[in-house]
Amino acid sequence: MKKGILITITAACALVGALIYADSAPPDREPPILHARLASPDVYDDGLYHAQIAVEAGPYEFRFVPNGDSPRNLDIAISDGDSALFTENFKLESTAHGPESARYYTWDYSGQKQLDLIEDYEVLEVQIDPRGDVLGPVTVFLHAVNSTS
Repeated sequence: MKKGILITITAACALVGALIYADSAPPDREPPILHARLASPDVYDDGLYHAQIAVEAGPYEFRFVPNGDSPRNLDIAISDGDSALFTENFKLESTAHGPESARYYTWDYSGQKQLDLIEDYEVLEVQIDPRGDVLGPVTVFLHAVNSTS
């Protein structure tokens, strides 16, 4: 019984957090260039996630929605087919909050999250490698950064 109540409270907190995050996003923000929900081995091909995106020149930023079960490392590479335009090994890190009796953790990936593309590309290849940890859920976004963000 207690386990069911705890699960219900946890789910409710997650829903409230998601709604607060959605309400705090600037209303003029463009949809993400890349939105990858990685939560199952089915989304990977030989352990790698692949996507193709079209982008305009400008600054971009990765954002993540991880938790404690997310892959410990995410290697992300973006190329134009001939050369690498961006590579980074993101590492999952936890931050403890609150006193010991009420401690909770938040999670985020550390690493270089910004990239600046100097020209338009009709097709860029995105590859995400969770280093074999294909069961941990994480959502990866790539957003254009504008002056109002």
